[in-house]
Order: sequence, then structure tokens, then C-alpha cells
Amino acid sequence: QEKQVIDLSPNEKVEKQGGQLSKEEVDVSGYISWTKGIMKFNETTMSDILKKVGRYYNVQFENNSGTALNEKSCSGKLFLSNNLDSVMTSISVLSSTTYKRENNIIHISKK
Repeated sequence: QEKQVIDLSPNEKVEKQGGQLSKEEVDVSGYISWTKGIMKFNETTMSDILKKVGRYYNVQFENNSGTALNEKSCSGKLFLSNNLDSVMTSISVLSSTTYKRENNIIHISKK
């Protein structure tokens, strides 16, 4: 298989679709905002938001709610300088769920 080489400049990313690589310009603020204590989302599913929050705070999520969190999406910012409980309270309001923390595992349930 032939290797495909793409040179990237600042504010660009590569995507792979159907075996082909393509380059496109992006607003990098959404990718690097966590370094400033902010997570930005644009039409992002709740399950993807939880994955990112989990990586940031080193926690795992268990969805006990039966809620299809990948069907709910939202746009906005989470301020990570707040503690994890503050972030989870915001997520609970947005996703109509409650949460319970047990060490590094957070259980998500329906309200």
C-alpha cells in the first residue's frame, strides 16, 4: 500500500475517509481550550463530552440511566477550573440525569 504524505500548517487537521487523507482548516481553540481550563463543544454528543471530561479528570463513567447519551448533543463551554462536582452538576442539568461518584467511577442515572 502506497504511503500518503500530507504536510500540515498551523490551524489545519487531517481526516481519513475511505482510505484517503484530506486536509482542512480548523479553529484550533476547540482543541486546545482545555489548556486554559475551558472545554468548548459544538453540537457534541453527551457521550463524547463525558469521554473528554473523563480524560481530563481521570474518571470513568457508567451510564445506568438507559438514556441514549449519544442522541443528545449540545454546544457551549464547560469551565474546568471548577471542581468535578460543579462540572457534573452542569452536565446533569443539560442531560436530564443525576450522578453519583464512587472514587474514580461516576454513575449516571435518569432524573
